[in-house]
Amino acid sequence: MPHRRVLTFSSFVLSTISPESRQVAPSIPLGIAAQSLAVARSAVWALGSGPNDEFLTLERIDPTFGTVSPVRRLPTVVTGDVGSLSARGNTLLVAPRSGLLTRVDARSGRTLGQLDPNAAPSAAALGFGSSWLAYREANLVVRVDSSGAITTIPVGREPSAIAVGK
Repeated sequence: MPHRRVLTFSSFVLSTISPESRQVAPSIPLGIAAQSLAVARSAVWALGSGPNDEFLTLERIDPTFGTVSPVRRLPTVVTGDVGSLSARGNTLLVAPRSGLLTRVDARSGRTLGQLDPNAAPSAAALGFGSSWLAYREANLVVRVDSSGAITTIPVGREPSAIAVGK
């Protein structure tokens, strides 16, 4: 992104805050009730759905110009499902609670790959060459490596969020 920003969302609105001035820029209306945000390339990405949707919608947001473009709909198994979104480099990871784990190219919006993680993730992250999922109900972290191999790691305590880094 050309400028440093702090991003926050509330239902159908994205707000940006300048960390230097602590001023809030005009809000950007979204086409979905956002559940998760990620930054990849020069765009902000939002993932969300409505209570009667049979899919999650992925939107690309240009915070400089305040434009929002729907990129794709990703089917879910459960109507009104929620999902988690993560980004690393040019790759987005969409993890619905029910449905296929999907990697999306942030440059083109194309699907790079899909996989059934055999989990209902509450959060997802990308890093160390793998996708990482917090699976609260099973007290697990699920690692999906670049070949698609799935490893479950018992962690206990109902993990609800996950981050990857040094």
